[in-house]
Amino acid sequence: MPITYEDILSEKMLDVIKSEDQIPRDVLNGIFKIKSDPDIVTPIKKGKEWLYGRTIQHQERTGRILFNGGDLFIRSLDGSSFGSPGISYKLMQEVNGRLISIERENIGDNVDLHDIDGYYGRHLSLPDPIRLAYYQRFDGLNAPEETTWGIRRILLPLPIVGGWSSIDNYLKRLRLKKKYLPLIEEMIPGVRPKDLSMESYTNFMMFLDSRYSRLERKGDVLFVKNHIQDKVVYHIKDADVPNMRILADPKEAIDRYCEHVLLRKEGRFDFLPYTTEFTG
Repeated sequence: MPITYEDILSEKMLDVIKSEDQIPRDVLNGIFKIKSDPDIVTPIKKGKEWLYGRTIQHQERTGRILFNGGDLFIRSLDGSSFGSPGISYKLMQEVNGRLISIERENIGDNVDLHDIDGYYGRHLSLPDPIRLAYYQRFDGLNAPEETTWGIRRILLPLPIVGGWSSIDNYLKRLRLKKKYLPLIEEMIPGVRPKDLSMESYTNFMMFLDSRYSRLERKGDVLFVKNHIQDKVVYHIKDADVPNMRILADPKEAIDRYCEHVLLRKEGRFDFLPYTTEFTG
């Protein structure tokens, strides 16, 4: 199961910072002067009302749960004290006993500045409510499994940076690439990259993964096209690619799914009532 706030507090040699005046100068310099580190300070300064305002507006259930969760805080990724050389930091929050990591990028790559071409423009592939809720004031969320390095991004809308996964990588991990990648090429025209030796299938990428392990076939994954940003969301259940479906109501489905995760409801969330049959 993902780690909890109690797990974090029980670690030795771990600093937890909850206010701007506690943040070491070297951390502030890395963010605002050198601009080499993710801006985890602005949300601490402006608060949860600013951070989750658009989430509440476009994904109300999820936004309210996040807003009503614990205080925002900053911690080092490997448990070292602040000020230690080479340490990275995360912005986090406790929500219903589960630790949530709020992903942020460097100055200039946050707060409505993702509306550009290329890597950071991938969020434009999403339906507007999902884009505005999870990819404006922050770059996706995470319910981490581990307390130290190697925190894997799972369960909640994935950060664009280091989180979204191409269809070929998804299938490769399941040993289904040879079987199903040709089918994906038929179902999603233009998905094949121009140079297979240099590129992966980033024209079709997963932005949400309900599985605890990337090697597990059972679970729900959601994809969008990046080469044709028509905001259509595709649903694959239990690696059943031939029966891939389309989310008819992604706003409602994703809001209720995230609510299910954050409230730690029992059982598996069912996406199928929110889907329709695939049409090419």
